[in-house]
Amino acid sequence: MKKLLSILGMINFIAIGTSLIISCSNKLAKPIKQPKPIEQPKPIEQPKIDISSIVSIESPTKIIAKNPLKVGLTEVKNALKPQVFKELTKIDNNLTENDFDIAVWILVNDNICKEPYDLTTQKFAKIKIIGYEKINHILIDLMPVNLPIATTS
Repeated sequence: MKKLLSILGMINFIAIGTSLIISCSNKLAKPIKQPKPIEQPKPIEQPKIDISSIVSIESPTKIIAKNPLKVGLTEVKNALKPQVFKELTKIDNNLTENDFDIAVWILVNDNICKEPYDLTTQKFAKIKIIGYEKINHILIDLMPVNLPIATTS
C-alpha cells in the first residue's frame, strides 16, 4: 500500500509540475517590440564671431557715479559696455548687448585696485570681453582703456 501511494504521489507530482511548465510557457505570446527612440534634431550651430581684430576700446566720455571717491564696478562697467558694444557691432551688427559681458581691472602704477575706486583722477583700466553663444568665447589679450574722471551727473 505504501508503494502504491508513493507511486501515485510521484505521478501526481510529475503531472502537476508538467502542467505548470506548459501553462506558464510563453511560446505562443508574441514578443512586444520596443519602440525606437526618437532622434532629437541636432541644433544648427551658428559660426562664432571672431573678435580678435579688436585691439583697443575707445575711452568713455564720462563715468557717472553717486560718489566719485567710491565708484563701484557696476558704474565703471556701465560706462565701458557701450564702448565695447560699439566695437563689436563694427564686426557684426546683429550682435546685442546680451551677447557679451566684460571683466574690468582698474590699475594704478600697474597694480590692480580694489573696489570701490577713487576716480577723482584719471585712471587706467584693462578689460576682457567675455563672449556668449555668438562670440568666440574670450578675447585673449587684455585691452587698455583710459578712464575719465567720474562725475555725479
